Amino acid sequence: MPELNASMSLFHRACSALIACSAMLLAGCATPDRVVEARAGNLRTTLQQLADQHAICAAAVAVVRNRRIEAIETASGCVSMPAVEPSSIFQAASLSKPVFAYAVLRLVRQGKLDLDTPIVRYLPKNYVHRRQPSDARLGAQANSAADPRFGLLTARMLLSHAGGLPNWADGPLGFTMQPGTAWQYSGEGYLLLQRVVESITGQALDVFMRNEFFTSLAMPDSDFLWQERFAPRLMPRIGIDGDAVPSYRFPMPNAAASLHTSAADYATFVVALLNDGEALKQIIARPVAVDPTLHLAWGAGWGIEHKPDDTLIFQ
Repeated sequence: MPELNASMSLFHRACSALIACSAMLLAGCATPDRVVEARAGNLRTTLQQLADQHAICAAAVAVVRNRRIEAIETASGCVSMPAVEPSSIFQAASLSKPVFAYAVLRLVRQGKLDLDTPIVRYLPKNYVHRRQPSDARLGAQANSAADPRFGLLTARMLLSHAGGLPNWADGPLGFTMQPGTAWQYSGEGYLLLQRVVESITGQALDVFMRNEFFTSLAMPDSDFLWQERFAPRLMPRIGIDGDAVPSYRFPMPNAAASLHTSAADYATFVVALLNDGEALKQIIARPVAVDPTLHLAWGAGWGIEHKPDDTLIFQ
């Protein structure tokens, strides 16, 4: 199996940033087309220069090299920001997905879930779709997802964004294409797979992840549901006008987007993944093509880029 490197980055529109990667690429919020490579020797200087140049108000960077955390550096390009630490809490948004996907692959290896079995077999009743999953008012926002094509969906399809579902549905959940035929990024697919995990484990996602995942990996600063203990270390989001914007707190766990975490915790997750050869094999097995001309595909929870001498997984 080729050597795998993991790369992931998050820049809020507010220009707060959480970054953990092995081959470090940093892009400024204001000019995303300008990319600067930060090598380990001058990471701290490069990070601060980028923060100053692009008014990035909070950045925390973890470098994982040779399957170990090599360095964690922080920077702020805004005078009024609180100090950024390796344990500072960021809203991880779509970086939630790889963490959840790894937990799913653990269930597969425990024999509790099969990647290619239709997911309807794991659900006690028809999946009830919440039209606005970030809204706590469930009753008026729910509709039954009764389309027979739901019977075709598998966990592998949902992890690789090949379920034919939209990213988020404004109305009743439906398909934009036949399941398993093409790639289309979908938060709805991850939310659907969340319901499968909750059905299998008998636990809400946040409870399952806390008890069975974050504790075992020693990730005390991560949770899929907001915790008040995060408040003193939460990095505020800064709007385009320079004013603080409240960090959004999901009223319920959301596998696709609700993770709060720190650079140190996320790097711990990356190290665990890169040291798990079986999980890496699961991730890159049977990927779905995204853009063959760029050698891009999507596997079980991660994007995949194949190079002549390396394979990169990314989010």
